[in-house]
Amino acid sequence: EAHHVDQQGVVHALELVAEALLEYETIEGKHVHEILEEGKIVSPVINNLAAQEEKEEVPEELPVTEEKPQEEELGSGPGAEPAGVPA
Repeated sequence: EAHHVDQQGVVHALELVAEALLEYETIEGKHVHEILEEGKIVSPVINNLAAQEEKEEVPEELPVTEEKPQEEELGSGPGAEPAGVPA
């Protein structure tokens, strides 16, 4: 009979965890321990997904400007003159 009571406690704890997941979407392991020990979540739940989405948001995209490479003048720089024929 004591074993039966433990099963009911586990089922109740799983229901509480399920409710917490529906509410918060994600919880940490410490929150599961709190549910098992206290019957409820005691510490604040920080939703990492919402925090991550806020970081990813960019207020406004800056216009992209393409810098065209300056064309080298012919006859200047290394390799400007043709190489000689190998001996």
